[in-house]
Amino acid sequence: MFDKGKVVSYISDCCERSKNRKFVQSFDVSIRFLVDHSKKNKPFKGYLNLPHGYGARLRILAVVSDEHVEYFSQSSLIDDVCSITDITSLSVARLRGCYAVLTSSSLVESLFPVARRLSSRGLMPNLSYGTVCDDIISVAKDIKENGRIFFRMDKYGIVHCKLGMENDTVENLSDNFLSAFTKIRDDYLDSVDKKGSRDILKSVALSTTMGGVVKIPIKFLKLV
Repeated sequence: MFDKGKVVSYISDCCERSKNRKFVQSFDVSIRFLVDHSKKNKPFKGYLNLPHGYGARLRILAVVSDEHVEYFSQSSLIDDVCSITDITSLSVARLRGCYAVLTSSSLVESLFPVARRLSSRGLMPNLSYGTVCDDIISVAKDIKENGRIFFRMDKYGIVHCKLGMENDTVENLSDNFLSAFTKIRDDYLDSVDKKGSRDILKSVALSTTMGGVVKIPIKFLKLV
């Protein structure tokens, strides 16, 4: 289906361009789809598991009921716990560096007082991301140990997704890319009812935090 050899060469090129930085950069992909803006499309977003994980420590905050604060505070998978009665005091400082906020379906409506604060940082718990859940520990484990990554499409039809860190091997980054690309493409095809279509991609670009952008020609990624 893919010309994996070509994909590996482009990922290797992107890694080479990002060398000589004083910190380890994240490795990302941006997939631009052909979108019919004349139609009102549902927001396209979701999550996927990277086969080799993300390679960085991801901070998780759990919003729970008062009686469960102590239980979740003892879990090594949860970095911060906020009681639902203290939700209005959830500060920007506590959200800084946070990757995901998890809560249960019975408490999600209680987050409305801080919804704008969470949404502006992409942290509002959402069913599409699986961050509104009844088993918070399992989801936290999936994020930290199984490489669960969130993605969503912006208003320009571009889906941004993290693939790992630049210090990972090219082979692992390639596997993560192919897995993420396949999942996002197939989910998008299903969402717009164009299963089997060949002409949905506009561009695919790889990048690091402060490195250059490397575009992968669509011909190496099209459905066959």
